[in-house]
Amino acid sequence: MREQVQLECIVRDLERSFEEAWDVFANYEWVTMSRHGDPSYEESLRSYIKSIYARLRFAYEVLGLNDMLGELKAGFETHRDNLSAVDYDEVHGGPYSPPLAYLGRFFRPLKASVPSRQEVEAAAEIQQLERILLGTPKLVRDRGLEPESEKDVRKAMYDLLLHLYPDVVREVPIAKQSKVYKPDIGIPTLKAAIEYKFGTSEQEVKRALGGIYEDVAGYAGSTDWRVFFAVIYMTEPFLNQAQVEAEFRMSKVDRSWKPLLVVGKGIRIIKTNKGIESRGQDA
Repeated sequence: MREQVQLECIVRDLERSFEEAWDVFANYEWVTMSRHGDPSYEESLRSYIKSIYARLRFAYEVLGLNDMLGELKAGFETHRDNLSAVDYDEVHGGPYSPPLAYLGRFFRPLKASVPSRQEVEAAAEIQQLERILLGTPKLVRDRGLEPESEKDVRKAMYDLLLHLYPDVVREVPIAKQSKVYKPDIGIPTLKAAIEYKFGTSEQEVKRALGGIYEDVAGYAGSTDWRVFFAVIYMTEPFLNQAQVEAEFRMSKVDRSWKPLLVVGKGIRIIKTNKGIESRGQDA
């Protein structure tokens, strides 16, 4: 974890250095062509290139990529004696710095291995949403509700999420050839869809899981939703999180889906020929 954070800092710093170095090169190339003879740009460019090279070496050493490190060192030796070289790109047109271009080849794979700021922020927002969903039982209880179905739980959570995510929507249809699928709750800005299930027995929870597997197939290929939470509200701990996660893996459920098992107060009202029966925590 520490090495990953260190690598992210190096990549962010290198990204800025490359941008600044190319700016210096542009000024240096202009000074060279106009024959102003200002040596400060050349020295600044050489300094940037040496600094970038040193940090690239360090990053590859931290990652233990010895083959790539050896290639980086060997190739840089061919540029070391002329770090202020200027060449012309026949394909794209315009001058460029061969040493900077060479080092850029080794920076690109490092940059690709580190998530962007936008990706980091998006992941943090998804984690926050997950924490909110895990708190479903308390949030329902705080509203003074004793849910009798997933509809009750879903409405209570929608009412809450509406204050946190103004764009939250309910039952947005996803049309497929034979059926229209509707996520219970969707948050478009996060591309996150939420399905709620309600169970007052182990059999009900297992049936709910079967319904989730059908939803997985129904939402496949949708570009509107990228992250899916299946929140299973149980009136007793009929199954645990590890069991369901293992079942998801064995069933090869897409990794974009995450089950969340929560336990809270609730009761199922069942109408029979003999009248109304209840089943649940308080039954």
